[in-house]
Amino acid sequence: MKQKARKLVSLLLCFVLAVSCSVSAFAARDILAIDLSVEYHQTEARSIFAMVNAFRTGDDAWYWNETNTSRVYVDVGELSYDYDLEAIAMQRAAETALRFSHTRPNGESCFTAFTETGDGSWYYVGENIAAYYNSSVGCDPAYAFDLWEEAEEKYDGQGHRRNMLSNQFNRVGIACVSCDGIYFWAQAFGYSNSTPAAATSALNAQKTVRVEVDSANVTNVKLSASVSTLSLREGQSLSVPNLFADLSVVEAWPAGSVCRVGVEPSWTSSNSSVVSVSGETLRAQAAGTATLTANALGSSISIPVTVTSGGSGTQQPAGGAFRSDTNSDFTVNGRYQFRITSLDGHKPVMTSGNANFTVSLAGQTGNDYFYVVTAAGAPGSSADIYVDGRRLLKVTAAGSAQPGGVVSDTTAPFTVRRGSSYQFRLTAQSRPAFAAGSPSFRVEYVGSQGNDYFYKVYAIGNPGDGCGFYINGAPAPVAIGTVG
Repeated sequence: MKQKARKLVSLLLCFVLAVSCSVSAFAARDILAIDLSVEYHQTEARSIFAMVNAFRTGDDAWYWNETNTSRVYVDVGELSYDYDLEAIAMQRAAETALRFSHTRPNGESCFTAFTETGDGSWYYVGENIAAYYNSSVGCDPAYAFDLWEEAEEKYDGQGHRRNMLSNQFNRVGIACVSCDGIYFWAQAFGYSNSTPAAATSALNAQKTVRVEVDSANVTNVKLSASVSTLSLREGQSLSVPNLFADLSVVEAWPAGSVCRVGVEPSWTSSNSSVVSVSGETLRAQAAGTATLTANALGSSISIPVTVTSGGSGTQQPAGGAFRSDTNSDFTVNGRYQFRITSLDGHKPVMTSGNANFTVSLAGQTGNDYFYVVTAAGAPGSSADIYVDGRRLLKVTAAGSAQPGGVVSDTTAPFTVRRGSSYQFRLTAQSRPAFAAGSPSFRVEYVGSQGNDYFYKVYAIGNPGDGCGFYINGAPAPVAIGTVG
């Protein structure tokens, strides 16, 4: 029963092939480059290596024959850990967060990933992948290994077990990522006589991964921006807002699930004499109003802009030894990430002027420091944000007031295709109650990360059915969904 219960919240796939020199031909495709933010757990992932070798050399190194009448015991040695294979597994683990399949999000076989890292001199390659969500388990290597071990399965269900026991491989790399409360694991196997890659440090941090997606495999897109409005001063220049897409692709797990990804949009201004756009830079030309529109993945989103006169804008306070990618007051939906670049090698420190917003360091790449500000106060509350003690700008929490000070990342009407799902992120001090107002949608709690609580809503009604979603029993819905 224990194994059966796990199967309800997990999924596994395995794959193995002999490598040849042929190159597959693909029909012309529209390939989208997206940035997927995941958290790597490589210390935990690498701990599975010892489990695999203990398995290969222990008394349990067996699998069922094809008729399930006898056990086939194998005599195989230990694998070597390969850091090129680990890099492949890390890429594939991130890709499975979008499309849980041995077919990559761009429509190619997982085999192609083995040619993108290292010298590609593999005689045999194989892949095991697994996914689960279970808030009580978290990132547990033993749990993942137990899923792959398949001790209670018959032959047809022991593909992952046979991969781990195969004498066709002499090396392995392992990876784990988490995305929206779900853990995705990958084992990349290979056989090679080449010199192994040098060891690398285990990555245990948030990272943005570039993933290619075939547009034909996209099932649902909803764009959102890091700000809902912009207020600029005449003469001011700054970077365009960050844009995100809630994206669903075929073979997502769970079915119809949504991942938030970064995209590279094209921006236009409704009135370039007020606000002009050049590449990724906005410039406030004159006092007035305009609308910025971003187009990406076949969808668009608009942001109202107000430009006021009086004083020339600058992109950074005078005398600063840092540069911020965001410098104007704005309204934030839930949370927002800054990139603060040190210009003199020191570590810039970001702080909030009051308790309405919290600030945390999300990561660092070279001289770039990524700080996340999260709305902790009621909608409409604000805070000044400081870097190294100097005021940078003011942020204001968006959204309608919800009981308990809960902030939802979604407040606008949205549509979900029947059979698919959409994910809400609710930011609160404790887990809020979240409910659908009609049977046209089913609500499921996914998990939490810090003060963010994730709920998926599944469209199960008839096309055209509408449904309000309610937080903590509020009399008015925070958002309204429609079955598409």
